[in-house]
Amino acid sequence: MRHTRLRDLFTFRPRTMTVLTVLWLLVRVMVVGGGLLLQAVFDQLTTDPDAPRIWWLLAAVAGVFTAQTVLWMDVLLGRWEMPFAMGLTARLREDRMSSLLRLPAADALRVPVGDAVSRFGRDVEQLRRLPIWSLSIASRFVGGAAMWGVMLWLSPAVGLGVLLPFATVLVGSRLMDRRLGRLREAASRDAAEVASLIAETVRAAATVVTAGTHGAVLERMRRLNRRRESSAVADQTFRETQDSFSFLASTASAGLVMLTAAGDLHAGTLSVGDLALLVYFATMVGDMVLFTGQVVQRIRVTRVSLDRLRTLAAPDKNGRAATPAALPPLREFSVESLSASYGGRAVVRDVSFRLPAGSLTVVTGGVATGKTTLLRAALGLIPATGGLRWNGEAVTCPGASLTAPRVGYVPQAPQLFTGTIADNVRVSGEGDPSDVVELAGLGPDLAVLPDGLDTVVGVGGRRLSGGQAQRVALARALWRRPDLLVLDDVDSALDAVTARALWERLLALPDVTVLAVTHHPMALRHADTVVRLGTAPTP
Repeated sequence: MRHTRLRDLFTFRPRTMTVLTVLWLLVRVMVVGGGLLLQAVFDQLTTDPDAPRIWWLLAAVAGVFTAQTVLWMDVLLGRWEMPFAMGLTARLREDRMSSLLRLPAADALRVPVGDAVSRFGRDVEQLRRLPIWSLSIASRFVGGAAMWGVMLWLSPAVGLGVLLPFATVLVGSRLMDRRLGRLREAASRDAAEVASLIAETVRAAATVVTAGTHGAVLERMRRLNRRRESSAVADQTFRETQDSFSFLASTASAGLVMLTAAGDLHAGTLSVGDLALLVYFATMVGDMVLFTGQVVQRIRVTRVSLDRLRTLAAPDKNGRAATPAALPPLREFSVESLSASYGGRAVVRDVSFRLPAGSLTVVTGGVATGKTTLLRAALGLIPATGGLRWNGEAVTCPGASLTAPRVGYVPQAPQLFTGTIADNVRVSGEGDPSDVVELAGLGPDLAVLPDGLDTVVGVGGRRLSGGQAQRVALARALWRRPDLLVLDDVDSALDAVTARALWERLLALPDVTVLAVTHHPMALRHADTVVRLGTAPTP
């Protein structure tokens, strides 16, 4: 299930939605019933206040309103609404994260990290309120229709008079709708920019300090905060103005009812109980007028949040996120006439080579010749032209297909998760990673680290050296026993002895095909194919 449309929010847990609908309608029945009991109480007080019946009526009023409060606050809110809201929140986040991770890496995240976090937080919170809030509003309108029918029966003038505030609020809310949408979009965008700057600054705090640029960073934050403050104030002010307009209309509705009913009471066509009922219902109808103004506002705000979540993980042109294709065991991987750009400049042009199973292919070249770009293009991590074949079959969606467990990739600057070394190697799996950790050359390091495999790496792996982080990433790639292992300068942060030992272990791997960017003499000496960018592959 993918929650990308408004109606999808209402199909989550249909049994719970049915129960909530019944409970909300029961609350409204109690509201209407309480009003009718109040009418009977006041009529009894004006005719025979000493009759024992008055006490039974008062007890009934107290019982109905007590039951309404318990049903609303305990059963409805506590036992049904909150679990539903929390479940919907979790499902929305899981679905969006799933869609994000199922997209080709070249297209996965098109917004800054802080903006993405804002969408997973603020926008999801906005969406989760809509189904519950809509049920509350719908039940109010059902109860309001019953109240309006009673009011119309008691006094046609009163019943028709309350329609005027409704019409006023609907027209006013419609006129404010577009403006509200623009303000909400601006406020969300500015909040996301602030969140992105905070995330980037925290991630690169050491760089900011050593470069002496903290003043510039703080000034940029002040500037973004001022812009965010301006857009947030405008958004909140406009919404409060709309709410105030609806509140004034609801107050006018109640006042209009009382003024009209007073004339009928004076003429003798209404009893005191009728007047009490009309005043009570007028208050409830006034709430309906207030909520009518919020309907358009909430739907507009929800649509903005829905659009932001939808574009966070935009599907392909057919409306679907990419589904990884199951690849068979590797016999041969081919790159045919591959071309790719970096920074708007073509750095990889018409490159072709073959990797038979169990072979080692080394990519070399000077600085900025496109070695990393070639690897990323061959894995579908960046847009490229040309062909990729797995066992002779074209790989149509490499970014989704060339992944674990068939392919393991170690980038030049690997990303580690906050957690232990073992957590980073296994990611979400179970088992003992000791073998792959030794294979990646981390054995001597674990002997001196305080907690071995359970050593916490810190945010982004900051507690590890560059070489240690690379080898943790290598162990992670080896954990799934890939057929094709793609390495981008995996030895660049290692000393000569450690790098040589690493390559000895990698070359001894059985049934593993390796595509590596490296200048290490041992790798070049044992390579089956050397790809020198700008020249033909060298066997």
